[in-house]
Amino acid sequence: MKKVALIVFILIVLVNFNSKAQEKSQGFDQGTFMLGATIGQSYDVLYGFQAEYGITQKFGLGLDFSYTTDVPIIIKYKLIGSLLTGAYHFMPQENFDPFIRAGVGYFKWSNDSLPFQETAVHKAGFGGVFQVGARYFFSDMFAGKVMLGYPYYFEIGLDIKLN
Repeated sequence: MKKVALIVFILIVLVNFNSKAQEKSQGFDQGTFMLGATIGQSYDVLYGFQAEYGITQKFGLGLDFSYTTDVPIIIKYKLIGSLLTGAYHFMPQENFDPFIRAGVGYFKWSNDSLPFQETAVHKAGFGGVFQVGARYFFSDMFAGKVMLGYPYYFEIGLDIKLN
């Protein structure tokens, strides 16, 4: 009877250890490639697409493409951005993955009808982005994401882990 109890105890410990190891493998890690789409708020409605690759266990390098559209009744505004980003992950290999992210890139924006403005503004140039955010991995492949920052104030989206 003691042997059966000992075997059952060892099996429970091994199953529990194995499930913990599988949970940790869901999160961000070195060699991880993530693709994601977001919707949010910048100067108006923001649509984004991000790609990130895990250079190290805690640092990711990525590309970010964004498009901000206008609310036609108020202001005719558009922003298009392409950025190179870097992210530091505080809890790699975990289901909950808080991070900070910064990037530099090229922006093109236009503002055709500001109240009290006589001429349209069309500009392009280099700029930056800074965000804090978190992912939650629902499975080995999918994660929900929330980010706050500037000039993209709020973003929420879904990421897919490709490896």
